[in-house]
Amino acid sequence: MDLSSVTDSRLTRALAYWREKAAGRPMPDRRDINPAEIPDLLPWILLWDVVPSGYRVRLAGTGICDAVGRELKGVDFEAMHGSGTAEIKPDYDYVVREGKPHYVERSMWWSHRSYRSYKRVLLPFTNGGDACALIMGVTSFL
Repeated sequence: MDLSSVTDSRLTRALAYWREKAAGRPMPDRRDINPAEIPDLLPWILLWDVVPSGYRVRLAGTGICDAVGRELKGVDFEAMHGSGTAEIKPDYDYVVREGKPHYVERSMWWSHRSYRSYKRVLLPFTNGGDACALIMGVTSFL
């Protein structure tokens, strides 16, 4: 996926952090994440565990929860995205399958807030192995 269209400063910062933590590996390990290094990104991060049934929110920043209108920790992908699951889930599946970041811009139509748009990067992390076990989403709302 071509990431050259990512111009949002928050998202370019997240990509730079991910690349730094990867340190030449295909993707960094979840233990490489140090919240003290990215306090500016924390409100805008959504951590997704890759689970047998799909994806589940491990942690959601305050900016994300405020934008969505509720706490998201423990929420399954389908419960969060509802009718948007079929359109949005392939982004996450790509990250897991390819082990590469993904970028998208779209409206929040799936949350009944179609008047709001967002830009988002999804960043893959391992959990001590070779496969993607955690996805860090970083979002900027427009």
